[in-house]
Amino acid sequence: MLPLTASMPDLEVPRSDVVAVRIARKLGPLFGVVWEQSPFGCTWVCDFARITLTEIARGAPYPARDVQAELDAGAAHGGAEPGNAEPHAWLPAGRAVWTPRRGPTPASIAHATLNRYGPDTKAAVVLAGANRLLQDVTAAVAEVSRYLASENSSTEIRLAVWAGLVLEAFRGQPALVAAAIQARAIQRALTTPWGQHLWLPGLADSARCEFGAAVEGGSAADSPGQEPASPQLPTSFDLVDVTLPMLGLPLPATDGTLLSQGEMLDDIATRWCHRLLQIGYPGRGITWVDEATPGHRSVQTYVRVGSAIAPFVAEVFSALPIADSPGKRVYLAQVSRLLTGIDVGRLSRLSRRAHLITAHVLANYLRFYDDLLVAQPEFRAATRALCNDAASAAARCLGPDDPATLLLVGYAAYCEAWDLSRSGNLESAERAAAAASLAKQLDRLTHAWRAGVLDPGTASYLLEIGVMALSRLDAAEGDLAGLWRNAMLARGVDPERDLDDPATLPAPQRYHLQNYASFLASQAASADGLRKALAAERACVQVREQVTQGELAEYSAKFTSARTSRQAAVAIVGRLLAHLDPAGGTPAQAAEYCDLLAEGVGHARAAIGNPATATMLAADRADPELVRLAVAVLPIVITAWELQQRDNSAAVFVDGALLADVDRLLRATADSAVELGPALSAADLTVLVDMRRRRGAVSSVGPTGPADPEGPTDPAGPVGSAAPARAAKVTARQS
Repeated sequence: MLPLTASMPDLEVPRSDVVAVRIARKLGPLFGVVWEQSPFGCTWVCDFARITLTEIARGAPYPARDVQAELDAGAAHGGAEPGNAEPHAWLPAGRAVWTPRRGPTPASIAHATLNRYGPDTKAAVVLAGANRLLQDVTAAVAEVSRYLASENSSTEIRLAVWAGLVLEAFRGQPALVAAAIQARAIQRALTTPWGQHLWLPGLADSARCEFGAAVEGGSAADSPGQEPASPQLPTSFDLVDVTLPMLGLPLPATDGTLLSQGEMLDDIATRWCHRLLQIGYPGRGITWVDEATPGHRSVQTYVRVGSAIAPFVAEVFSALPIADSPGKRVYLAQVSRLLTGIDVGRLSRLSRRAHLITAHVLANYLRFYDDLLVAQPEFRAATRALCNDAASAAARCLGPDDPATLLLVGYAAYCEAWDLSRSGNLESAERAAAAASLAKQLDRLTHAWRAGVLDPGTASYLLEIGVMALSRLDAAEGDLAGLWRNAMLARGVDPERDLDDPATLPAPQRYHLQNYASFLASQAASADGLRKALAAERACVQVREQVTQGELAEYSAKFTSARTSRQAAVAIVGRLLAHLDPAGGTPAQAAEYCDLLAEGVGHARAAIGNPATATMLAADRADPELVRLAVAVLPIVITAWELQQRDNSAAVFVDGALLADVDRLLRATADSAVELGPALSAADLTVLVDMRRRRGAVSSVGPTGPADPEGPTDPAGPVGSAAPARAAKVTARQS
């Protein structure tokens, strides 16, 4: 279902590998990895903190104590199960496995075998088992890491691609990887000496457990990331710790006694492990337990790859002496040749998948940075071509129904349609053809998801971005509604049932409601429909503001999600106000209008004041996103300003500072509109011209005072500037 999934070891293995294989076969089903030969026919999603070493040894959870006692009592009185007298007899007890008096299950691992692992036995056993289960995945990620280093890819590309592949491996078996990360932390905490540089001048002999005492046999690990000789003392999670050094990152340290590259790599790996454990937190992704096949439970994930990787890369860059900040300057040639040096035929199936899905990882990461795409627009075509090439190669060497092929084909189709939709002068026939092609791919993805070939998280993600591109191509609302329903159902949300009160949804689900709320608003025919859409968007805004404030890493796209949610909210408020009477038929209706207007101005103020907006306003190039922002926020602010000018008793919604920001936005938008030319849609152009006309018709001096301390502001631009001429060109284009 996912490209990089754990594999159960073969039955015949070298003698040195026997114990690790036995542990892997017991551990895998407990953490969502299917083992066809399992005697229990189940998989579980266990919590590393709560599972016991004995349960790992038996390969199944114990029943609750009262259930155990009841079944033991039944067996003692000659229960109906004929095998109860046998030492290894067992029975299913709900989701657990019962054995008489908590005895061993078939082929249990002896405690004497497991107790050889340490220093924390449970953590060491879990880490050893996870490393064995993910051995093939680790080899595939290592293959890509070595290739990136040999191609001399930029540090940013190496880190982003590596993190994306590890993320994909996490998505393949989240419970197992999470348990391995927790076990890694425990093992390293117990084997990394704190007092390595502790000075003990002139002290006599120390007690056995004191610093200064002789250590029998040496320390378990001299430094983080240095694996001890014994396989029973694992401290590394190979998927992360073995593959990261292969990137050949330019670390500013040489191996020495004070600061080593091993310690720096350990710090980088630990940072990514920490972020992987946060998958499922608001803004980090969505996680849920699925039981598509009865008895077999697993964790599913919905993740936006670019938004997950970007803060990690920024965090690492802040610690390394690298001149360029991430998302600022990327070399086009390195993107274009990402897959050119690969001989796919000589690779294993997992390695083929790993190499090919790097196209999706890198394209998604680069496209996450809007300012990068504005500064280097050629990256749209480059990432689009990269994904198309990878999709074609995947179809040839993996087959059309392979999960990697489905991911790449779906994302490539989205990129084609999305980039095409940005052209404002697209002919209707071209729009229809592009929409039909994308819709065909989305139908294919829907069938693959329902057939169990494509995991629900990937299906939901591809359907969501696909339907957004279709809406930009003016596809039929009926088609969009069906696709949106499938996208929401795939990630566990029933639109008819769960959105009656969106605030009751889990915060990670609310974070991702923005696009669906905008769709609801676009097809709402009544005020009630718009109120439902606004309720969903309010729930989204609340979570996104908190997530943005809680992210410590600094990167250019950090504030974009908060801005777009405010932008969507003010647009929905504007639609709803158009359905209401400003005067109000009743006091309640008049109060609702005023409350909505105040809410809309609040959203507009937050969107305009967002740091991402400040970046767009300061840029010396046209940005279509700035135009979309203006089209969303200006009608609300100018409507509120007009109301204040007409009625001195009206509540003050717009003050001078906000009006000055509006005028600045109008000027910048006029510049962008001229530079964008035909890429600007006629509908957006009409709104901009109307906003400029209405703003110019209303005095900038009112109940709140002047917008500018030196007098009224000309929304077209300051006297003597070129902005009035550009604004005149905008008006000429519109006419």
